[in-house]
Amino acid sequence: MKTTTRFRARPLAAALIAGLGIGVDAGGAFAATRITVDTTDDAGSNTTCTLRQAITAMNAGGVTTGSACVASTVSGVDTIVFDTTAFPPGGTNTITLADAANNQLSITDTNLVIDASANGNVTVQRAATATNAFGIFYAMTPYGSLTIDSLTIANGKLAASQPSGAALGAGISSVYTSLTLANSVVTGNSSSTSGYAAGGGIAVYAGDLTLTGSTVSDNSVAGFSGASGMGGGLFVRQKIATRTGGNATVTDSQILGNSAKGNGGGLHVGGSLTMTDSRVSGNTAGAEGGGIKLYGASTVKRSTISGNTAVSRGGGIVAAGGYYGVPAALLTLDASTLSGNRVTAASGSRGGGLFTRVGNLSFINSTIADNAAAASGYGYGGGIYIKQNTYPITMRQTTIASNTAARRGGGLMIMTSGAGTVTFDGTLFANTAAPPDGGGNIAVTNGSIAIAGAGNLVFPGAPPPSDVINAAFVVAPVDGNPRLGPLADNGGPTQTLLPGAGSAAIDAIPEANGECPLRTDQRGMIRPDPAGAASPTPCDIGAVEAGSISDEIFADGFERR
Repeated sequence: MKTTTRFRARPLAAALIAGLGIGVDAGGAFAATRITVDTTDDAGSNTTCTLRQAITAMNAGGVTTGSACVASTVSGVDTIVFDTTAFPPGGTNTITLADAANNQLSITDTNLVIDASANGNVTVQRAATATNAFGIFYAMTPYGSLTIDSLTIANGKLAASQPSGAALGAGISSVYTSLTLANSVVTGNSSSTSGYAAGGGIAVYAGDLTLTGSTVSDNSVAGFSGASGMGGGLFVRQKIATRTGGNATVTDSQILGNSAKGNGGGLHVGGSLTMTDSRVSGNTAGAEGGGIKLYGASTVKRSTISGNTAVSRGGGIVAAGGYYGVPAALLTLDASTLSGNRVTAASGSRGGGLFTRVGNLSFINSTIADNAAAASGYGYGGGIYIKQNTYPITMRQTTIASNTAARRGGGLMIMTSGAGTVTFDGTLFANTAAPPDGGGNIAVTNGSIAIAGAGNLVFPGAPPPSDVINAAFVVAPVDGNPRLGPLADNGGPTQTLLPGAGSAAIDAIPEANGECPLRTDQRGMIRPDPAGAASPTPCDIGAVEAGSISDEIFADGFERR
């Protein structure tokens, strides 16, 4: 990702470079060591092994001077565990860090695992009544890794820059270090400084993040002025010089109720994002990307991005690739739902569900519903706003319905037509009555676009300017009421819109090609297989097949769609 003077994070990069030397020699353990924490105390004494004492020993290569920590040699990497008598399974198990300045737990061990899985969970927190501001974990292990399993990390607070030169990650700060977080909770942490702040809950700089079975909730970030402060829940960023790291893998996790004064209320990801079976909901951003702001090639699969809010762009998602020198990157939405997201600025808001500058989109078996661009004033692209389709846009058996825009493009708006192709196959548009400037379903403002593909439905099928502006389908779409039910649990991992009795979407794609465009629907249910049927068996337009059956063997994607 190329950084320029117009990219907000450049001062952050400068601060990091100044504060972190690439050749930093951190104290790392050279042999795998296991230490057991035996008390909920923080500081400890010569007769205890606190979590802080265990980390200090690991930083010193397993040396346990000044504590009762017992270091034993094990295979694998250095591991801290918790005694099951002092931390009984299912117990409260809380470690409250002392209220003292700069009292975070500092990690320099190159490869460390902190594992409370045998205890059910252990909470590590700054007291809610603490007067001193400090984060919980601060790891700086160049090219190393930190793994945390079954911890709750709560109430960290940053009000000033750390040794990195910026306020990064009040819950977990992982600098030049890859972070794996499993079966854990990061909640109630906040960064609010007069300098540069990123990652209210978690910040990973120059490393990668793996989040599995975890919840990141109710964290916040605010920086020096204006709309600064990025990644209310999570901030992941590449190494400035080499562009390495900065990728996030999120699986079976939730990012809920976080806020950023600037961009990326839930997540701000500088590299690629791979999200599976997860939910990003109820997050807010003071500028862009209420749910997610991302830069690299990203895939969101079997996941929900819902109820997020931004002021100006991308209530649900901002895909920022292809702008200000950032390489263009493909965003894929697969069997996912983007719903109930909002951009609120009456003076000009774009992309209630999604904002992208260059296109480069692939939607497969997905639902974009109930998103909105401003309640009044100048709101564009209630479901999706694309500044210019410089790169291709493809949608296969996707439903775009009940989205609204205060001014133009209720379902989809493309500001200026570009060289990228636009192809819809088996896709359903059924958005609300046309806004004042038209384009209730589709609007192209400058130029015109030919939409390739077949088997689509557009409702209502009124002529321009009320329904479709400056866009023409190469193969005429079906014009009829899809009679969609409300967004609901119709089976599968995400909420969907189910066509009701008499829907014009049902059985509307003929057997011409011998099969449905996709083998399963958004829920993983089997669509009809005309090639194997005794008589022609048409399939339905949109993300949901009304007459489908469960695909118990192949719904996980093992077999071709």
